[in-house]
Amino acid sequence: MVEEFKLPVKGADSCPHCGSKERVLEKIIAKLKEEGKLPKESFPKGAAMWNIPLFDPARTSILAPKMVIPIALIFWDICLECKAIYCTGVEIIEQPAEIRRVPLPPGTDFAGW
Repeated sequence: MVEEFKLPVKGADSCPHCGSKERVLEKIIAKLKEEGKLPKESFPKGAAMWNIPLFDPARTSILAPKMVIPIALIFWDICLECKAIYCTGVEIIEQPAEIRRVPLPPGTDFAGW
């Protein structure tokens, strides 16, 4: 039986391997903010983030341009001590689907096909 859970999922606040609270990306982001190279409001969770669209890529042809799809936001960082990568949280948001067209190289001609 799968255990129920609620979103957002609270991630680790320290390294699950060695227990250190020192994080590589958190330190880099803080330094860049101090130097004015990043806006103060950027990276509100203090870590890097992976965005994972939660839809079947085989069904992209049926995505309507205005369709909203769920996106998993996985926050993560790297332990400064042991260099382990670990999750600092998970959230789900919804965003309009983006249909990206891959540009063809100049001179590509499909007329003969």
